[in-house]
Amino acid sequence: MTKEELLQKRYKVVGTGEHHYPGSHLKPGVVISENYGRSKYDYPNDFHLYPHLFRELHWSDERSIEDMPGYLKYQSNPYPEIYPVFKVEKWYNVEDEWRYGIENRVVTLPVDFMPATEQEYLDYIA
Repeated sequence: MTKEELLQKRYKVVGTGEHHYPGSHLKPGVVISENYGRSKYDYPNDFHLYPHLFRELHWSDERSIEDMPGYLKYQSNPYPEIYPVFKVEKWYNVEDEWRYGIENRVVTLPVDFMPATEQEYLDYIA
């Protein structure tokens, strides 16, 4: 997946029962994008206004290993000279928690790490 695809907002349908609100065809547990059900002429979806129905997902939540990026960057890095962008050697999913391999270590994915592109990595190491 591209960096842009990974960063597109997604929501998990939450709630109880067969359908989470009257007339809904969405069942709890379904993951939808912020553009779900929209055409280019529609107003933006307001899923964020209904946290009792939709939970916003972190970019890495509910992903398969194949979807995870090959490069990461530290979004709020106070020391940009230390690992601002790096290549992930291998991804692991341990009990629904993402971990990545780098330099012979396995590290839990912090919430402020974001996907990066190969070009961002190449620019960093140049």
